[in-house]
Amino acid sequence: MVKSKPYVILSAATSIDGKIATRTGISHLSSKQDSIRLHKLRSKVDAILVGKNTVLRDNPMLTVRHIKGKNPIRIILDSEGNIPKNSKILHK
Repeated sequence: MVKSKPYVILSAATSIDGKIATRTGISHLSSKQDSIRLHKLRSKVDAILVGKNTVLRDNPMLTVRHIKGKNPIRIILDSEGNIPKNSKILHK
């Protein structure tokens, strides 16, 4: 096995003031075109890493939907195991 560093990609939509959500908590800042780009990116990576607050606030699936492709492994950082059992990420 060859040892190498992982290739890490950060993908985030931000508002004009550099925030990842509006003051009211809306975090859907991407256009339809960018959403398709994101799903293409998802189909090419091995895994997606998110924190528990992303799951609690957005309830994402983190699957490939707008194109054909394999779903990445979904990794959730949650040191206390507080993710609700009915979260989409656990069932899709």
